[in-house]
Amino acid sequence: MRRLILVGLVAAALAGAGSATAATAIVPPLRCANNGGQITVPAGSSVSIRDGWAAATRPLDLQFIEAQKTWIVADGRRTNLRHQWADPIFDPGSGDWITWLVYPTGVTLRAGDSMTFHYVETLRESIFDGWSIYPPGTVEDVRCTVTGV
Repeated sequence: MRRLILVGLVAAALAGAGSATAATAIVPPLRCANNGGQITVPAGSSVSIRDGWAAATRPLDLQFIEAQKTWIVADGRRTNLRHQWADPIFDPGSGDWITWLVYPTGVTLRAGDSMTFHYVETLRESIFDGWSIYPPGTVEDVRCTVTGV
């Protein structure tokens, strides 16, 4: 659970920073899920989906990268994101190792326009992040509607 809370907070902070420029709006799946499956972005924004996984050590992050299978259906297209997780980096602020996934959807939303995505992240084996054990199965299954305002 620490991973979900930590990464959710970091992603939410980044979403605010990304949205401020109105060029690219970062949408974290968990933030959208926690907002009832709906989120707004500034009109004219290009939508990117961003998720992360934090662990106590780099080897634990690498184990997650190897064990996960992530896919998204956005704007009617299903895309396998398994190989799009970045090499883990150390975050001195939290003391954790974090790997990020960023998926630019290619969709730019005008005021009143919306898009829907379905984001799924699963594990083929149990993963320990240094704090909790995550069993095999679905870690995230989020359906989200993003609307330009």
